[in-house]
Amino acid sequence: MLRLGLTITFFAVSLGLGIFLLNPAFQGYGDTRENVDVRSEELVNIMHYVSEMQVVRENINKYADELEMLKSVFPEDHDAPGLFFFIQNVIDKHNLEGDGIASYTVSAFEGNPRISKVSFSLDLTGGYQEIQNFLTEIERVIRIIKINNIDISYVERDIYEDVVVTSEDGFGGGTERVVTGTESVFNIFLSAHTYSR
Repeated sequence: MLRLGLTITFFAVSLGLGIFLLNPAFQGYGDTRENVDVRSEELVNIMHYVSEMQVVRENINKYADELEMLKSVFPEDHDAPGLFFFIQNVIDKHNLEGDGIASYTVSAFEGNPRISKVSFSLDLTGGYQEIQNFLTEIERVIRIIKINNIDISYVERDIYEDVVVTSEDGFGGGTERVVTGTESVFNIFLSAHTYSR
């Protein structure tokens, strides 16, 4: 019976020592398992976020042309040179005459200091069709250009042609400007403004 008592006591002490010594290791295992569960949940959330961002990117790519158009409405370049170069090209394209850009000012936009307001005026002369084509092209440009005022006046002007003139004796001569007719033209004074970043 003593043997049985010693065996039970030894077993109880061994079990107690085993639990006492192995408990921290098992506790660390439990903490590690909890940590793995938290990390797994974080990974699932990150993967969900990445998939949502891919959907957003695909949606943005669908509207790439429209976004490009919006960029051109408020161009990054400084207003005056790019705008004036464009307007001068349109003036030349439609064979208009005159001073072109008569004046301009650049000021901050009231609602947003990052946006500039460029006001300008044009003084041009040309035929009805040329002026109509010019205004149509300005209207169709993607950049916002608001025309504030247009003054149009009608004028008859002489058409000149250089004619070679020789003297009666055949030794002298030169060229002379001769009026060959008249044409109807319009003078247009236009004031407008646009915006830029």
